Amino acid sequence: MDPFFFLRPREEEPLTLQTAVFTPQEVFTLMDGGFELGMFAAHQMNINMRFYKSHGLGPWREALIERLAPAGLMDRSGEPCPELAEALAPLRSLGSFVGDGDLVDMDTTRDVRSCVVSVDETWSRATAVVRAHGGFRLVPFGPDRSWWPVIFERVFRLEGRYLPSKWSQHEIHGGFKRKDEEFDHALRGGERAARAYCEAHGVDPAPLVDLVLSRRRGFRGPSGISMYAYRIVGCELPKNLPCRMPVPESGKSRSRFSVVYPQKGFVIFFGCSPLPDFPDDWSKHPELRDACRYKGFDFLAADEPLMDNVLGFCDYPEED
Repeated sequence: MDPFFFLRPREEEPLTLQTAVFTPQEVFTLMDGGFELGMFAAHQMNINMRFYKSHGLGPWREALIERLAPAGLMDRSGEPCPELAEALAPLRSLGSFVGDGDLVDMDTTRDVRSCVVSVDETWSRATAVVRAHGGFRLVPFGPDRSWWPVIFERVFRLEGRYLPSKWSQHEIHGGFKRKDEEFDHALRGGERAARAYCEAHGVDPAPLVDLVLSRRRGFRGPSGISMYAYRIVGCELPKNLPCRMPVPESGKSRSRFSVVYPQKGFVIFFGCSPLPDFPDDWSKHPELRDACRYKGFDFLAADEPLMDNVLGFCDYPEED
């Protein structure tokens, strides 16, 4: 299978997994009346839940069978073919996902995400849900893990835009507060501010100073790309999800928000990782959420895939 089929111009050709565009209603039906991990293609805001509660999946499933069965993507009983079932597997899992854009909730009036990548619990299967004209495409990453970083950049349209850094550097610290502007000052305050930040956090100042000076020399590049990631392995979701994102009811979920600057292989991030002694319902307690926030930045070298980074849910960093 050509892993980059989704970027080719759409042509009039036989319906296959590579060419199929699914509506939210069809994704909901393929998920047996549920939302996929990441809740991007199907969620409570774009599914007619009143119709579903009144009629069930029957009418929608019949329509889906009529469309997919002649192409061999589904049999007459509604069972997906092996290729489609494999693509759906990560979307059914309680694994990890990452999407571009910001966290989406019930107050969001417009979902601007273009893609969400879901990975199963064992990191053996991954599928991207990509926004397309008229719906969404499913892009399975396939079994060859060596392709995954390349496909990841493709589905987020970063091919040719993302360039690795000449450095490999990683800085992370706990005790992060949402209103903390220390790092913002380091980026905007010039070389002296960048050096002071690195000295305070015990890292080599050369990469950050180079970034700051490049901005002074006129480099702007594309604006940062926001990516919000969640890991819900071993978690329990509420039966009636109150929002578009699968926020767990209990379990040791982890979250990470990243801003990627593609032309520099540079990532700013912050996240939450519960401590081992936290209760399973820790996320319901604001004081516990505040106690496990961390922040940092990474310069990613050529052998450090962006996919691994933005889906890297680290432990809470213990202070020396």
